[in-house]
Amino acid sequence: NEPADGPPPATYLAALWDGSQFLVAGRTGRILTARRTPLSLEWSEHPSPPRSWMFDSMVATAVGTNVQPVLSEGRVQYLSSRTTNDFFVAAGDYATLMTSDTGVGWSTALPPTNAASRTYLGVAGNAHRLVAVGNGGLISVSPVAYVPLVSTVPLTNGVEVITVSVTNEVNTLGLAWYPAVSPTSVDLQAACATDELIVVGGGGGFLATSTDGTNWTQRTSGTTAFLSGLESSPEGFVAVGDAGTLLTSPDSVTWTRRTVPATTWIYRVRHARGAWVAVGEGGTILTSTNRQDWVPRVSGVTNWLNDVEWTGGTWIV
Repeated sequence: NEPADGPPPATYLAALWDGSQFLVAGRTGRILTARRTPLSLEWSEHPSPPRSWMFDSMVATAVGTNVQPVLSEGRVQYLSSRTTNDFFVAAGDYATLMTSDTGVGWSTALPPTNAASRTYLGVAGNAHRLVAVGNGGLISVSPVAYVPLVSTVPLTNGVEVITVSVTNEVNTLGLAWYPAVSPTSVDLQAACATDELIVVGGGGGFLATSTDGTNWTQRTSGTTAFLSGLESSPEGFVAVGDAGTLLTSPDSVTWTRRTVPATTWIYRVRHARGAWVAVGEGGTILTSTNRQDWVPRVSGVTNWLNDVEWTGGTWIV
């Protein structure tokens, strides 16, 4: 593992890759993005970060509609198409939830009132809904919902200007958040999602699953360790946590603890291109291709490693 052209020295708690740029977020709300050049990573910092710590981030996709009026033979016709927008979501303390289309300019979403002054530790979701989890069993959900947005568009017909009204549907995914009844009071941090399922985990080995982010079913993890990381793949799930804890499941219902060459806290786990990478306390890096057999890797550092992400050509920790 070779040092990358990293961002300025700071404590970064979450990282992700959206296919074109790399993003890190951390203490005091620091958020930076980087684009890969042939020689290095070029970093840009969010100019006005919140003063909140940001603990987790993800890439979400919102689907909307775009209605475009056109003039054809003197008549107004409306062309409609579906739009797809990939955007970043970040979560942190003081109930901070933020979204960005570019990773540079960020907007703060309004959290539910029951989240006031509490800390979001994890965020995950799919095309149907997002879920943010935090201390004291906090769960907030942002479902897909559409609100009408009316605008006026001027059209030119020769020398005549015609103004027409257009109504588009705006997806409020990631913008509007609602409280969910939590099945626990323990701190929640681990979170992942498939196309149809959301899995969360936290203190005392707590694990639960939901298809709608509102109704939750607790699962037996077989451990009392704090679970801080969850990841899904077509082959199944991996959960990681304190004291060298690593669990696997084919379906999120039945969980098996795996013996791994680590006794320190395994903080986060990610999957990409058939490979699994887990990182954590004391510079720990573990890799696997089957979720069962894990190999320790030499990181060359003793720092606590908070996140790992595949960036389209390189794993970055």
